[in-house]
Formats: sequence, structure tokens, C-alpha cells
Amino acid sequence: MTKTALLVTTFGSSYPDTVEKNILTLEKALAQSFPDYRFYRAYTSVTIRKILWERDHIKVDSVQEALDQILSDGCNRILVQPSFLVSGLEFHRLKLALDAYRERFDWIKLGLPLLSPEADLTGILTALKPDLDKSSEDVALLYMGHGTQLANDHVYQDLTNTFRQAGYKNAYIGTVEGKYGLDHVIPMLREKNYTEIHLLPLMLVAGDHARNDMIGDEPDSWRNVLTQQGWQVSYKLRGLGELPAIREIFVQRAKAAEDFPLK
Repeated sequence: MTKTALLVTTFGSSYPDTVEKNILTLEKALAQSFPDYRFYRAYTSVTIRKILWERDHIKVDSVQEALDQILSDGCNRILVQPSFLVSGLEFHRLKLALDAYRERFDWIKLGLPLLSPEADLTGILTALKPDLDKSSEDVALLYMGHGTQLANDHVYQDLTNTFRQAGYKNAYIGTVEGKYGLDHVIPMLREKNYTEIHLLPLMLVAGDHARNDMIGDEPDSWRNVLTQQGWQVSYKLRGLGELPAIREIFVQRAKAAEDFPLK
């Protein structure tokens, strides 16, 4: 009898509250959508896995460990759905890991990240509409994305363009590690007469980047930089995994993986 596994891969987080609200809820949504598949999970971050083990004695598998366990359990087909936002370095490493196992499975299928260049961004716009509707001539909405050093970093600009096409001219996206950092966004904010900047993570979880780089106490946090430049700054620590509409997009990415085989 053929056994098929569902493997959900996440960068991970060491903050239990955001894991509960974002990662576990997404994993549950995906598992419920594939009830005949045996569920597995993996964190791609070595650092996060190490923290969880040493601090909490919680063991989370790496991708390789999860794949070995799946084979040990007798599954010979596997659907892999990453919870990444972009096709960046983590997605590239995941594909390399899967490629090393391709001959050991009957088939391996891989779902796309949330902001994949091949994907339609309309659903993401709809999911973020409650945020976008709160932006105005007085209040700018500024999302913090992670960013990537790979060419696919342009997806953040693509999403910004989608905002503009839908009439949301007071919503912006900056990234921590990509081309479109805070220095890129501030001149655009200066062109308007905003009295307030509202910060939100454009990440699956409201983890380390959100709590430190976005709103932390260090002088170079986005909150402090913007405050020093004269704006009132508000924020919300909410990961995208908390939004049912975002979770549904990931489910659809996994279902569409039937047409996106790795081999």
C-alpha cells in the first residue's frame, strides 16, 4: 500500500507565542487539507533548532532528518510545502536537500512559497486588505519583509505595485536583508505629509526580526529611526500565519504542487 507524506518546512521561531499563533496554525490547516497524508514538520534554521533543544528540550527535525524519518516510516511519496514567503536562499537549500533524495522516493512534489514570482498576488492583496484599509493620507502603513540577496527580491516591489494598482498609495514595503531597506523607503515617506507610520511584519511569524529590528530598543530599529525623524510610530506584532486567508493560500500552493513536480 502506497504511503504519502506531507512535509511542512518552516524557518522556525524560538518565540512560543508566535509559534502557536502562526506556525502551528498553518501546519494544522495543511494537515487537515491532506487527511490521507502522514504529517511531518521540519525547521530549516540550525540556530532555532539548537535554541529549542537547549532551552526547552524540544526536538524539531531538520529537513534531512524529516526525510530520513519519512523513509523509515515506509512512505514512498512526499508532498513538501514550505512556509517561506519568497524563493530565496532557504527555498534554494530546500530544493537541494530534496534533490539528494529524489531517487529514494517514487515522487517528490514541492509547493511554491507565498510570494513566488510564478504566483498570482491578488489573493495576498485580499488577505492584507484589512491592513491596507487602515492606511490614509495621514497614516502610512509600512510592512517589514525579510528580503533576499537572490534575484527574486523583486517580488516585494511586485507586491507594492499590486497595492498601487488597487488604489493603496499609502502602503509600503521595506526589507531587512534585501534591496529595499528602510533607507529606500524613508525618502518616499518624506514626499507625503504623514503624521504616523504604522509598522507590521510581512513575515510568517512575528519573531526576532519583528521584535528587534522592527520595534526593538536599539537605536537602529525601524521604530526608533522613524521616531527620531519626527514621525509618530505605532505597530502590531502579528505574523502572517495568523491570517486565515494567508493560510488558505499556502493550502492552495500545496494543492497546486500536483502540477509542480520536482522530478
